[in-house]
Amino acid sequence: MRLVSYTRTTSCFPGAVISPTAITEQNEKIKAYADDHGWKISEKYSDRKKDYSENEAFDKLLRDGMNRRFDAVIVDSIYHAGKNLWTAKEVLLQTFQYAGIGFIVVEDSFNSIERTNKEAEIYFSQKYKQFRAISLQYHNIERKKQGILSWSDASYGYSLSEDHHQLVIDEYQAQVVRDIFNMFLAGEPVSIIAKRLQEQKVLKPIATRKPNCSITDPCKWSELTISRMLTKQVYTGHWTKTLQGKKIEYSCEPIIRKSVFDEVQKKLHVSPPVKKEGEGTRSNRYAKLVFDSEGKYGFRIGRASDGQQYFAPKKKDQFEAHKKRLLLAELDGEVRQALNREKQKALDIRKVLSAEGANQRDAYLAKLKSEFHRCAMVLAEAEKDRNKGLLNDNGCTSEPDAFEYTGRFDDLEKVFSEYPRKVKHTEMLISENNPWLQLALSWDESNCLDIETLRKYVDQIIIFEDWSVLVLIKEHAWYSELPKEWRT
Repeated sequence: MRLVSYTRTTSCFPGAVISPTAITEQNEKIKAYADDHGWKISEKYSDRKKDYSENEAFDKLLRDGMNRRFDAVIVDSIYHAGKNLWTAKEVLLQTFQYAGIGFIVVEDSFNSIERTNKEAEIYFSQKYKQFRAISLQYHNIERKKQGILSWSDASYGYSLSEDHHQLVIDEYQAQVVRDIFNMFLAGEPVSIIAKRLQEQKVLKPIATRKPNCSITDPCKWSELTISRMLTKQVYTGHWTKTLQGKKIEYSCEPIIRKSVFDEVQKKLHVSPPVKKEGEGTRSNRYAKLVFDSEGKYGFRIGRASDGQQYFAPKKKDQFEAHKKRLLLAELDGEVRQALNREKQKALDIRKVLSAEGANQRDAYLAKLKSEFHRCAMVLAEAEKDRNKGLLNDNGCTSEPDAFEYTGRFDDLEKVFSEYPRKVKHTEMLISENNPWLQLALSWDESNCLDIETLRKYVDQIIIFEDWSVLVLIKEHAWYSELPKEWRT
């Protein structure tokens, strides 16, 4: 195979920082990749000027390719394969590939010689999607660096100035904000404030933004929305946001006086009176965690005459044949045993990972890649044959058939787009970054079983009719996906 290489100083990747030794670095990567595959590069084409419009070597590459002076061209990255992605596609795909000249991309380990034209088209389609997503993110960051605000920065009560550099007061909404603060200071609960706003047909914040989703009741305010508004410091004329890890201070015209805002914060943070033993409902750290085997009922917590706390069914007819109650201390014991078992399993898995993890991961990824390639080839060839069969006598595709073909192509594209996700998932699964492994290893038997700890480790607790207990640990699905031989 007659193989040539192409490099350039500039990159069309959004926000790319060009190294002074960019050409050398690309050549080194290309040579290492070629050596690994036993290829020899016969000629190098390179655009070395730091000018995005520079294309002299690229044009020569195109001319030599059409004159059949090489069989394939290798590049370090598709973003270094031309002055922009569109030029790269026009030459590498629409000209070279269709003429039987291959292109190889080191960064993605993509070799079009081993692929069909349809697979090459899908490769570029995926790179376009990646480019658009990264470009949008990059431009948003650049806008924020320049002090340009977005609509997400404008809290209810404000809108953006014409140049999008400042927040300006929306007088109608600002008066609603003032009314909310005043009603709260007057002793109105947030639930009553929400009800009053709904009665007055005041649009809730999300309804004023004209969202794409439909809103059933645009005037139905929630207690959470009002509670959040009462804590927003922007209403005092000062607010902050974090950009790339750096906190930035902003100022705007205030809607609420600082003294009023501070008074509201004091009132919000006043702790409710602590109930004495025996008064009202006792706190239950297992609330919303404990259920029966059918998941229909919760359990209430009570206190026996000897002072011991216990769980009993909320429904009187539940567990009617079994009068026994489950002591809170017994449930604590069951949870601790379950977490200790999970910790021991995690320690065992970690030992296996250190010994066999890399080999197992590589084997899984190789199998995944093989299955993906096989599926891709089958689907691509099937679509190719089917498309030929759709052509009528005039060499055109009828509208209904074309519509069905488009649907099939979308399905094919989904198969390809799913591959990176599966690879990323597998790499995390068979590593110490496995969410279940990290969670289980973090458990310490000396931990107190308080609300925070239970919510961190326990997904659900099931109590069966014989009062046996099953503790379901969070992130356990990641454990279930580990190789079976590791879990035995």
